Amino acid sequence: MDPKIIIEQFLGSVESLSITPIENGLINHTFLVETESGKFILQQINTLIFKNPTAIQNNHLKINEVLEQSNYSKNTVKLIPTLSNDLLFEKNDEAWRMLEYLEDSTTFLKPSTAEIAFEATQCLSEFYKIINQEPIILEETLPDFINFEKRVIDFKTSLVRETERKRTAEKEIN
Repeated sequence: MDPKIIIEQFLGSVESLSITPIENGLINHTFLVETESGKFILQQINTLIFKNPTAIQNNHLKINEVLEQSNYSKNTVKLIPTLSNDLLFEKNDEAWRMLEYLEDSTTFLKPSTAEIAFEATQCLSEFYKIINQEPIILEETLPDFINFEKRVIDFKTSLVRETERKRTAEKEIN
């Protein structure tokens, strides 16, 4: 589907438009959209993996609400609704969403330094601390995808096994 048609569902008619693919994603197709009114992120949710894209949007809203009502020190990413006030544009088995663009933001698939990894874990720790203070009922988007207790148990279980990977990552694990 033509990305310009999708963008118009969220922003209306746009005079000047630049659409740049963001290639470092693993699951969804993501684009940086630049218009005369600002920058945005356009994302096609992979509906082969995420069967219920509405759940992703609902979870995003719930988490943002909790973060915004707390003393969270980071910016939250706002969802941009369509002109008909929907959180997704869905057509031909495709699901698209638009998000605000956070200026001067950087995304890493893999941290290039220990300092970046440390900062990322601090950010995640603050995030988890806040969202775990209140009972948030999130919709399941992938089985056990947001089951943080299972992830900790899996990590601890993997530490019991003696593997080459464990030996090479000993410093990071410690």
